[in-house]
Amino acid sequence: MVYKDYYKILGVTKTATQDEIKKSYRKLAKKYHPDTNKTKDAESKFKEISEAYEVLGDKDKKAKYDNVGSSYNRFKTTGGNNNDFWDEWLKKNAENASKKTTNTARDFFNQGGGMSDFFERIFGSTSTKGTNFNTTKKPRPKLQKGKNFETEITLTLQEAYNGTTKILNINGEKMEVKFKEGISDGHIQKISGKGHPSATGGKNGDLIINVKIANDNKTERKGNDLYTKANCDLYTAILGGNIVATTFFGNFNIKIPPLSQNEKIFKLSKQGMPIYGSKEKGDLYVTLSVLLPQDISDEEKEHFTILNQLKNNK
Repeated sequence: MVYKDYYKILGVTKTATQDEIKKSYRKLAKKYHPDTNKTKDAESKFKEISEAYEVLGDKDKKAKYDNVGSSYNRFKTTGGNNNDFWDEWLKKNAENASKKTTNTARDFFNQGGGMSDFFERIFGSTSTKGTNFNTTKKPRPKLQKGKNFETEITLTLQEAYNGTTKILNINGEKMEVKFKEGISDGHIQKISGKGHPSATGGKNGDLIINVKIANDNKTERKGNDLYTKANCDLYTAILGGNIVATTFFGNFNIKIPPLSQNEKIFKLSKQGMPIYGSKEKGDLYVTLSVLLPQDISDEEKEHFTILNQLKNNK
């Protein structure tokens, strides 16, 4: 049985910290993940990296692995044979786990398993108290999915109205993410397989994006309806006419009836926010803001005086 150097596989020293081990693992896992790396040996390389991290990333497994490694190196310095070492190691550990076993090292290391034979024989052999070693193939351990990666993004109301594409930096990777028109505040957008890699060779976790919509200083959103204001001069409000409501999503002509009051609300059906995942839209509500003249001529003042007298003589 060939001894596996997990430190060499992850490219770290024996004095590496857990943070350094994790950082190296993530870099290599990203490089060799079969979903993105289509080279012939990517999958086997990824599994080897995951197995190394499974050991070195766990303080108990790491301590046991280091102990086996020290014994192995001492044995080799005496000129001992590789197979002799594993026969002796197996005999010692088998006796501790069960007095009944008579298996040889060859039997022991030919067992199947989800991880490599090396991993299964060192950690599988002592993980359950009183285990009898035999050549029955062990079931492949269940591959655990990687953890999700969560992030947050803030869009303007205009971006939410039109839809937009953003470049996000996820785990050191630049990713183009599309947000559909009509997206709302608090929306959760999930992208499968773009989260953290699995430590056991399973599927990647997912990318979870929490969407926030910033307030707009001219337009308010309530559900799928939009609310805005439009200015109207005094004369148009009294006599009637037409005004234009200007928004970031277009200009809208509004017919003003005579004697329209300040803050009168006009409803423009199907001119509001796009409804997410639909071709429909909400409604647009325009509040009339009647503007009084800031200065008037003497002639205009005279006319207003006459109008006031006419009103009072009624």
